[in-house]
Amino acid sequence: MKEYTKHLFIISFFFLFININVYPQTDFRPGYIITNQHDTITGFIDYRGDIRNCRICAFKSNESSDPVEYLPGEIFSYRFTKSKYYISKEFEIDSVKTNGFVEYIIDGIVDLYYYATNNASYYLIEQEDHTITQLDKVNKNVRFGETSKNYVFEYKKYIGKLKYIFSQYPELFPEIDKTSLNHRSLASITKKYHEYVCDDDQCIDYTKKIQWVELNLALNAGISHSTISISDGYYFSENYNNSVSPILGVTADLILPQVSEKLSFILLAEIGISNYESFDIKDYSYQEIQITNTIDCLPLDISTGLKYTYPKGKIRPIIYAGMGFKQLLALKTIHKEVRIHEGQSVIYTNDNITFKRFLPGYAVNIGFDYYKNEARFAEFKFAYKFNERNGVDPVIGIKSLNFTFAYFLQPKTNKN
Repeated sequence: MKEYTKHLFIISFFFLFININVYPQTDFRPGYIITNQHDTITGFIDYRGDIRNCRICAFKSNESSDPVEYLPGEIFSYRFTKSKYYISKEFEIDSVKTNGFVEYIIDGIVDLYYYATNNASYYLIEQEDHTITQLDKVNKNVRFGETSKNYVFEYKKYIGKLKYIFSQYPELFPEIDKTSLNHRSLASITKKYHEYVCDDDQCIDYTKKIQWVELNLALNAGISHSTISISDGYYFSENYNNSVSPILGVTADLILPQVSEKLSFILLAEIGISNYESFDIKDYSYQEIQITNTIDCLPLDISTGLKYTYPKGKIRPIIYAGMGFKQLLALKTIHKEVRIHEGQSVIYTNDNITFKRFLPGYAVNIGFDYYKNEARFAEFKFAYKFNERNGVDPVIGIKSLNFTFAYFLQPKTNKN
């Protein structure tokens, strides 16, 4: 099993090397740009996350053409199909003039934008007179009491700015007081202000079709090859045969598209059937002892971790690692001794031996996801798992190498 571990880690690093060095980390998706002459050109735009999206637009007219990079001001705007929309704007951040692509959140009586840099992220609101105001908050140090103890106070400057901009409708003030500095909360209060001011036209929410949380569920089936080692100094032997058994399970793959579509959180539950057996002969001057140990159980594996998925193509390499535990359900152990002395044999059996059934551990997985019609359809992966319980008698360790196939349940869509 040590060789399995070594090989799995080598393959894992190979996959990472391929992703980083061989495949450029681009992710061209369908979209369009709008020129400064307001001509629309469809094609593909490189999706790299908020910071790069606010800094540059890499555009290809078709999948085989070379990309052209546009800076803010060189085009009017660009948008990913049914997703984020960016517009070129001049504005001030902390009193410093800036030119960038801002994410268009709300288009209404007032417009709401989002802008990200390496150092921080900002929200901007543009009024009808084209005045752009930065919505921000700052931390202030305040001293109280006789001891002048220092406290950090969060000053929500954006609350006062919103009340000033929306001062025409003070009935919104209680809700403004509850507003948080994030997409959803700011979009909500901006849309409500639009509804108060304008009865005829609806505002446009460009984030409405963007999923905030994407949950993919899959059913797993596979084969597990495992070994067990138990050291108690008397009953159990460390020389057990390998167990090869089927496993079934379910996977929950949680993605936060607004954070990253390459990284996701995994929750995995799998159960199998394991049978281990050992046979030893101890030869003494006065007798021979033949020892047989059998262990039967239903190992339940629960693990969670972080997964990386290469973002392009139908076949996308994956790698993920995490922590978890193995619970040995329906555990049954039998210790049998056949003692032979002068041609006579006596059999001793003990089926009341118990040990800790909860084994913490870790897992490393590599493989690939298969996409069909831009949706995750199936997953094939190898997993190395190690679970061990130290500090108890006996010391137990289980190592397993699993191969599993997962079928992702496709969400129902409304065709109307």
